[in-house]
Amino acid sequence: MTSANWMFEDYPFLGFETGAAPSQRCTFIFTRTDAKPPDWTGDRTVASDRVPGSNRTLTMDMGAEPLTLTTGLMFVDAAMYQRFRAMRKTPGTLRMNADYTMWPGRTVQILDRLYTGFDAVLIVSIGDPTFDLWKHVHCTAVFQREDPS
Repeated sequence: MTSANWMFEDYPFLGFETGAAPSQRCTFIFTRTDAKPPDWTGDRTVASDRVPGSNRTLTMDMGAEPLTLTTGLMFVDAAMYQRFRAMRKTPGTLRMNADYTMWPGRTVQILDRLYTGFDAVLIVSIGDPTFDLWKHVHCTAVFQREDPS
């Protein structure tokens, strides 16, 4: 792969895949706007109802909401970006740098680099596509997966 950005050669196993075929795999670089990398975030849903005629409130824990990861991405070209867009709403595996997440996942070592894979991930939204002078496409993406806890 010829690119004006060395990261595409140094981290060729970052990306999203929906199957084993090369056409079902999309590679990209995670980008960020500050010093800390984005990580999965989530919350719990809590419902409260007042009991009529009393000063009591009934509170119910409705469980964990899905975890989301909002991040910037950079693709080597427009064709890879279009492949990524076609995978929207299709469950797949997201592979990211192991150092970029505190969440447990399937950690693998490939060519002296640690990657963490998360299964059953959905691409929820893709926004703000732009490109640079080298025709790399940049965008923001929101991924979603179930909270394992």
